[in-house]
Amino acid sequence: MRAINKKIKISFWLVCFLLVLNCCFPGQQVQAEKNQYRAISTSFWIGYYLPQDSTFSKIYPKEKEVCGFVEFSKIWAKRMEITLGLGGSYFTGHPLNINDSPNIDKASLTLAPSYLQLSYFLRYGQEQRIVPYLGAGFDAWGYREKTETDTIEGCKYGYHYLAGLRFLLDWLDPKSAAYSYRDFGIENTYLVLEARSNRIDNFGGNKLDLSGPIYRLGFLMEF
Repeated sequence: MRAINKKIKISFWLVCFLLVLNCCFPGQQVQAEKNQYRAISTSFWIGYYLPQDSTFSKIYPKEKEVCGFVEFSKIWAKRMEITLGLGGSYFTGHPLNINDSPNIDKASLTLAPSYLQLSYFLRYGQEQRIVPYLGAGFDAWGYREKTETDTIEGCKYGYHYLAGLRFLLDWLDPKSAAYSYRDFGIENTYLVLEARSNRIDNFGGNKLDLSGPIYRLGFLMEF
C-alpha cells in the first residue's frame, strides 16, 4: 500500500509540473466555428479500485475490482469546475470465522459511491490538446453487504483528492468534430486519465473502511 500511495504522490507532482509547463505554453484556439463556450460536460468512466483495508481483502480476496462512474460538471469561476459524480461496484467473497478464516458461506458487497468535487484545471483555449487538473471532494458511499443469513446496509462518508490529464480528441478528426458541434452541440471531446486517492472511513471511524486508490479512464464531452 505504501508503494501505491507513492505512485499517487508521483502522479500528483507530475501533474503539478505539467500545470507549470502549460502556463508557459498555452494552447491556441483554431476553430473559429466554436465561438461560444458554455462549459457544461458529461463524462463516463471505468476505474480500477484497490481497497486498502486488510479485513476487506480477507472477506473479498479478489479485492481489485472494476468500477464504473458517470459525472456531470459545470465550469465555475473560469478555471474551476464543480462536479457531481455517481458510481457503482460489486464484490463477492466469503464471511470470516472467529479465527479470521473464510467459511463456506457466500458474501457479496454492492457499493454505490456519490461525490461532490471541485477541480482546478489549466486551459487557455478550447483547442489546448493536453489539460492537466487537480481536485478534491466530499464522498458518500452507500453499501449493501449480503450473506446467506444477514443483510447490512448503510453509508460511509469521507473525502478524496485527485490528479488527472485530459487529452483533446477533436484535432484527430476536425470534420467529425465540426459535425458533432453543429448536430449535437458538443464543443470538445476528451480522453481522460486520472489517479484518485479516497479516504472513506467516516472521517476516522473504526468499522468498515472503504479507503483506497482508484485509477480511472474516462471519455468526456463538453457542451
